[in-house]
Amino acid sequence: MRLLYTLFIILFFCSCEERLGSLKPLDMDTVQVEENGGPSSLKLVNPSAGSAHLPRFKAQDGKLHITWVEQEDSLAILKYAVYASAKWSPAETIASGTDWFVNWADFPAVAINDGTVMATFLQKSAKGTYDYDVKYTLRDKESQKWSTARTLHNDGVAAEHGFVSLLSYKKGFFATWLDGRKTKTTGGHDNHSHGGNGAMTLRSALIDTNGKVTERTELDSRICDCCNTAAVQTEKGIVVVYRDRSEGQEEVRDIYRTIWNEDQKVLPAPVYNDNWLINGCPVNGPAIDTFADTVVTAWFTAVDDVPSVKLTFSKDSGLNFGDAIRVDAGDAIGRVDVVASDENSAYVLWMEQQGDGVVLQLKKVYTNGVFEQVQTITKMSGERMSGFPQIERLGDTLYIATTAVTGKETAIEVFSFPIY
Repeated sequence: MRLLYTLFIILFFCSCEERLGSLKPLDMDTVQVEENGGPSSLKLVNPSAGSAHLPRFKAQDGKLHITWVEQEDSLAILKYAVYASAKWSPAETIASGTDWFVNWADFPAVAINDGTVMATFLQKSAKGTYDYDVKYTLRDKESQKWSTARTLHNDGVAAEHGFVSLLSYKKGFFATWLDGRKTKTTGGHDNHSHGGNGAMTLRSALIDTNGKVTERTELDSRICDCCNTAAVQTEKGIVVVYRDRSEGQEEVRDIYRTIWNEDQKVLPAPVYNDNWLINGCPVNGPAIDTFADTVVTAWFTAVDDVPSVKLTFSKDSGLNFGDAIRVDAGDAIGRVDVVASDENSAYVLWMEQQGDGVVLQLKKVYTNGVFEQVQTITKMSGERMSGFPQIERLGDTLYIATTAVTGKETAIEVFSFPIY
């Protein structure tokens, strides 16, 4: 299995753009049942059409908001819809372009605050493969129109900016992202191999509902170049988790957390010391969620070439985390997500090799290390085009979004699964 893992890591070491084929629109009145030997999941027909991928959920105010990208040759179209009372709203276009950076691991983000919706996407800024900017746009609560897209960061450097996490915050939004301005200004960033002198940084900002950006902050001055971020709000502030990158020749790339609030910044600290030495980016970032004072973080690691998915709980709003709990069966691919179900348990989602195929696994894990029987949600492709599955909770139901891959064609699948 180590050979199989090595092949996956080779595939993951750097991001790539994929040209995608075409699929017919789905019949929105159809619901299919998936039997998995336990609680059954429902596969819900969703409003995506064409060659669709990169789905992102956000549950808010009793509704499930979703964004995704559809491809029409070189044209990328970011779309949006809402699921409420067992019905999807008509899909609407947020933005589109032929100059976007469309990538399997660096996906658009979405957040909602009192009816205002914020979404991000990536747009090329120069000819370099990884020269792209984070663009953001807001959907006005009253007019329901999307604003003209603006650039989130203000450095003006043609470099990598992406892997955005968004949260509603007070009367606006909090955004955090990977910012590569120093990789170009102090040595370069070559194919995600970390060969330059300048380091990737973690940055954040606040955005009000009019689109004004304030409180630009550097949260960490040296992190891994191409793993996704994740963030939640707690009473201590906003907890951001990400893959760090240690100083020196021995490159440890473990999961860290930092905490931002308007009064102070809590310095970065490890979520757990795996001590994974890897001279390159695995493109496999962490996930985080919270319930009351409990914060749960899940991640992928491969210390000593043993791929695994772990999670850990914090009982003090993300300041300190407990022992790591391993959840996979031994052949993890990663691409994790997590949802806290209450103060003492969480659902973790990940991809895993099973026989000759890949499956999407779901497991409920308790703070004491006990867990329920694993549930297989669906079979998946292990290719990069399948992206990062996501799980979100709305009421007593879990919703899971994936990208199905057939050849070079993709389609979004949405599953519902009862809380148990």
